[in-house]
Amino acid sequence: MCPRIAGSSARILHHNLFQQCNTIYKIGYTAVPENPGTPVAKSEMICVMASKSFSFPKALIGVLAGLVALWLICLSGLWWTMRQPPEVFGRVMANLPAPAVFLLFPFETLWTHARAGELKLGDPAPDFSLQLVDKSGWVQLSTLTSRGPVVLVFGSYT
Repeated sequence: MCPRIAGSSARILHHNLFQQCNTIYKIGYTAVPENPGTPVAKSEMICVMASKSFSFPKALIGVLAGLVALWLICLSGLWWTMRQPPEVFGRVMANLPAPAVFLLFPFETLWTHARAGELKLGDPAPDFSLQLVDKSGWVQLSTLTSRGPVVLVFGSYT
């Protein structure tokens, strides 16, 4: 620990700069009293620790890199969520601010690719069963296709 300058009448005569550890600089100041003929005592020496000078372009690049990394992490989380069952997807999306999701991410493109499935044109439809509207029973696609072609209409008849 270096002693401080004694008295307010002291002035700085010169300084030396030493680099340490590439991030901290040690600046040693030699101070003398107002009267130049007086010898300098050891108690009039001062040492100052200062951090490396701030660089705006480097800081800006660091901040931008951090924001891009955060955006990619959120994007991958959204992609994972879209590939989950509808119950999980709905539960997660209910807790997110809708404008942020739709404005910050390519939502429609992600959705199209996440929900594309693996069916190709000409592949047979996967078998499924649905409850009848009046809830009197169930209908299964394989029983309908065994009788002949089946057309599924998703829409309104009104």
